Amino acid sequence: MRCLGLILMVWLSSMQVSADDSQALDNFERHLRLLSLADDSGRFLAYSQLFYQSSDEAKLAHMDDIILDMSLFWQQHGQPAQLSSEVTDRLARALAVEPKVKDYLWVTNRIRYLDWLVAQNDWPRLPGKVWLRPGDQHPDVALLARRLKQLGDLASGWQGSTLYDETLSLAVKRFQQRHGLEPDAVIGPRTLYWLNLPPQDRAQLLAKNFVERTSYSTRLGDRYLLVNIPAYELKLVDGGLPRLHSRVIVGSPYRQTPVMHSQISNLILNPNWNVPRKLVYRDIRPKVLADGHYLAERGFDIFDFEGHKLTFTPEQLQQEAATTFPYRLVQRPGEKNALGRYKFHFANNFSVYLHDTPDKALFNRADRALSSGCIRVERVDALANWFAANLVMDKQTWVARVNAPGFETQWFALSDVLPIHLVYWTAWMQGPDKAQFRNDIYHKFISTNELSAGLK
Repeated sequence: MRCLGLILMVWLSSMQVSADDSQALDNFERHLRLLSLADDSGRFLAYSQLFYQSSDEAKLAHMDDIILDMSLFWQQHGQPAQLSSEVTDRLARALAVEPKVKDYLWVTNRIRYLDWLVAQNDWPRLPGKVWLRPGDQHPDVALLARRLKQLGDLASGWQGSTLYDETLSLAVKRFQQRHGLEPDAVIGPRTLYWLNLPPQDRAQLLAKNFVERTSYSTRLGDRYLLVNIPAYELKLVDGGLPRLHSRVIVGSPYRQTPVMHSQISNLILNPNWNVPRKLVYRDIRPKVLADGHYLAERGFDIFDFEGHKLTFTPEQLQQEAATTFPYRLVQRPGEKNALGRYKFHFANNFSVYLHDTPDKALFNRADRALSSGCIRVERVDALANWFAANLVMDKQTWVARVNAPGFETQWFALSDVLPIHLVYWTAWMQGPDKAQFRNDIYHKFISTNELSAGLK
């Protein structure tokens, strides 16, 4: 046994690390770091701990076994196997198992930079005792400037003082935009949370989201509609190219929009709103209790559960609202209809869909987790026009109904379904050096003490 150990040591010491091997090690290490952050099983974290304690020669000896596990990991996440037993060159093997997506290098480079920030041990917390606004004088302004430089939002031009000046204000707005915050340059609790989030937590968010997005991308064809829930964004892709982008409103943390995929099969013009029973009791009943005219003013019809239409005086409605209010409500089409002018129907078990809204001002809010689960679309007219041009079968009726006065309900069949994907991605790279983060509104990515303690 001792002789075998001596032989192994002599063999390792005799190995020469070539330029290709050095490049293979570099590629391999960034890949291993990504998976050690993203994989919850801990196997790649254990590999990385073993790997980083070894010499370059020993690392090369470990690589082959770990590369096989990497290949298996990506196969399990929907990426086609690129590794072949015929490929023996280490550099080629290291490259073969990397996911073939354009943002892989962007993400791994950013993780490497964040790891470098961790190694500097220079991440003091900005205190949260005061709100900081442009024009304020404060001793922590220098720390704010340093943090913005570390994260790439402040390049140069700041002269250094205790004044929260215009240069810092613009940098903070850039930072806020990258984190889905209101770009008002005010350092409040939400901005402070993201300023203080440690580099290691940022790296983990990027890694986990990258694996999720890369895995999910295998389900996407060249025509689909995708809603990223925490980003409050909708994207329509046709022919592999983006055709429409829109802000959206999604479900609140207590009435979450589900992560799912389906197919849009119908477009409804001037839809009725059949109010789900839970919303009748929780949302509408209290309003009726406060105002007996509420239902009539907003165009609701009242039915019993046998389908008979009922009539009540405002006083009777208030009396009924003081009980369990055992009725079904349907809101007629019109300017006050909660679904607006368009509804995009897709089969699901959650009673959610895409639709218009009369409350257009809500799209200007940074935090748009406001609905009861459905997705409200800001550019709904543009989306409906795309459907009319590309998928609506009866275009003649569409033109007539869209331009007709009044609010007659009309269902339109489509020549083909449109896949719709409701996803939950909170971090990604928008270009080689611009990391985007969004608030974890449904608390799906909490994995460290720092994230658990953060402002949600």
